[in-house]
Amino acid sequence: MIVQKSRLLLDDHEVRIVASVQSEAGNFTPFEIVIGVPRAYVGWLDLTGNPFVPTLLLLAGVLGERLRLEGTVSPLLLGNTKKACELFRSWWGIAPAAVEAEPLAAERRPGKATALFFTRGVDSWYSALRDRADEHPRQITHLLYSPDLDRQYSPGTRRRALELTREAAGCMGLPLIPISHNGRDLLDRFINWELAHGGVLAGIGLALGGWVADVLTASTMDSNHLIPWGSDPNLDPLWSTERTTIHVDGVEVTRTNKVISIAPSDVALARLKVCWREDIDTNCGRCVKCLRTQCALAIAGALERAPVFLEPLTLQAVMDLPSLDQVDPGSAQEALWSELCESFPDEPRLAELRSAAFRRLPARHPLATVRQERDARLIAIEAPSGAAVSLLPASAGDLLPVPVTAREGRPEADTSTCHVEITWTVPAPGRIPLPLRPPSSLGLEILDACRVANDRPNPWCLIAFDSRETARLMERLTESWGQGVTCLTRRSHAEGDHGIPHGEATLIQQCSETRVWWGGGEYLDPFLVLEALRHGCLPLQCVPQASYDALAACLPPGLSHFTLAIPEEGPVPPISRQERAARIDEGLSIILSGNMEQDLAQIIPSLNRELI
Repeated sequence: MIVQKSRLLLDDHEVRIVASVQSEAGNFTPFEIVIGVPRAYVGWLDLTGNPFVPTLLLLAGVLGERLRLEGTVSPLLLGNTKKACELFRSWWGIAPAAVEAEPLAAERRPGKATALFFTRGVDSWYSALRDRADEHPRQITHLLYSPDLDRQYSPGTRRRALELTREAAGCMGLPLIPISHNGRDLLDRFINWELAHGGVLAGIGLALGGWVADVLTASTMDSNHLIPWGSDPNLDPLWSTERTTIHVDGVEVTRTNKVISIAPSDVALARLKVCWREDIDTNCGRCVKCLRTQCALAIAGALERAPVFLEPLTLQAVMDLPSLDQVDPGSAQEALWSELCESFPDEPRLAELRSAAFRRLPARHPLATVRQERDARLIAIEAPSGAAVSLLPASAGDLLPVPVTAREGRPEADTSTCHVEITWTVPAPGRIPLPLRPPSSLGLEILDACRVANDRPNPWCLIAFDSRETARLMERLTESWGQGVTCLTRRSHAEGDHGIPHGEATLIQQCSETRVWWGGGEYLDPFLVLEALRHGCLPLQCVPQASYDALAACLPPGLSHFTLAIPEEGPVPPISRQERAARIDEGLSIILSGNMEQDLAQIIPSLNRELI
């Protein structure tokens, strides 16, 4: 991987550092990383290769490439890359990447600013308010915020988040520096954001190294609950240079004690933002992060003064969270929930809430209590008629409480069963939608498959049951796109993919750039989408031109890239390799923005509450 010398671009409002990144192994097309700040901070920017070392070192290791920087790099930072790579190896089994760069002859003297990354979450509120109370060892002079890194939110929500964050900074008398950053467009193709985010934040701090002497990232875990994480007190300081030091702040304080610390501040409680689940500028009140924070606020006696949760805290909502027995030991979920339970005081006012929280702990935790299993007979999980249910990955099927069946009947007439429909569009009446995201264990597999999908011999493949529509689609694609691989069958196979054995279907897809199929405009087949992505294919549901707009309007932004409008007559629109890569990236940003475990934790508990 080669990072060219960075250059400076200015317009009327923003100044940007731009550096082109090329994969020597062809893992991705050349990509320009852009880091932008308001024009007033032009003198703060560092045009060396420093910002791109923490941003790209983990990616280089994942791809098995060296990291070659054409710009000069701090000798201190260069010397610490081996230590960082050793942490990546011990934590995640990622092979070390060689780093090649010309060391800087001499660093300039450090600047005078101390900047804190501020998102209005519990951790960053704690660090900021600690500073305002003169309890911080370093005097914070500026706050940093990059809404571009919150890709789970729509552009409108990000703009609103920036306004609210600037308002919160103003309440504390601190200037906020908004950062534009497109790094996730590249990194999300290959790396889970939980692993990559610390390096990106450090890179932003180094990009401001012309004037920032200290960069603070608020700790996620406390020192007694540390797990391998993208931002860590053992890792982040390794990104420091001779003039800019990267710190993890507040690691000595538990998350619950941070909530207790910020609880007296009405400014913080009125602007607290912890929810990652919903595309809103407040908090849903029902996701794990919301419930965990509400519990901590209850411990602090400040829950009634926090008006930022759309749903009130209830015992049933906490009891309905899935047991952590289903989560890998050492996960962030387990660490943070364990810390919360260990912080619960033994007080009469909290006795019921404390008991409900303890029920979620895994059996391996000493505070765990037995949790009753839900009655899976009260739930029906369905799929739209005609969807490729047989392609549901086994790892996903194992997580579901009941097998998936074809949609049928009138659920509004059945009050004893709650009906869930696996779909990305509007479900049938009486059904609750469950988007088909992969299990967490399958997410990295999909990223790996899509990463090596270049230079495949077949431009497209069509694996489907024979019908007039699919036969006509085959003819038109051959005329417009050239020869592909087509398997149209009429006899089903017990363990097959549309009539052919899974092993044969896998080989076909692994040799093809795109998997196409014919579909109507009612829904996007979620099972075929996931199956194609597992093998590195661009999934494309071909839809009649007349139905395309209605289907695209029902899909989350990004998933419309997995559909293609087919005109009644004439050629099928071509898709270049560059467009293919862009379509995969846009779609993956939605598919991999969560996982099945998280979605089930939201859907299934809500169903059980309705039945009580």
